[in-house]
Amino acid sequence: MEFAEWWKSVYKEKLAAVYIDERYEMKTREDIINSMCFTRRHDYGLDKHEDAYAFEAGMTQTEREALYREMAQIFDNNIAPYMEFKK
Repeated sequence: MEFAEWWKSVYKEKLAAVYIDERYEMKTREDIINSMCFTRRHDYGLDKHEDAYAFEAGMTQTEREALYREMAQIFDNNIAPYMEFKK
């Protein structure tokens, strides 16, 4: 079985869902991308001033937008084609 076929068969319905109380609740594209951003950078939601030290937790608005665009590109090119969205 080709990887793409396997991926689609296994994650077709469950990839865009969160397991809550023995049922699946659908998420939007933006929810999934934000989750990907938090997975990549756990300080994604923390604000950091432009003049802050590099080792301080948080992200500037520019860094946050760049990470979101990167995760959106990954989602759109590698995940979304194998998902079915509600019409």
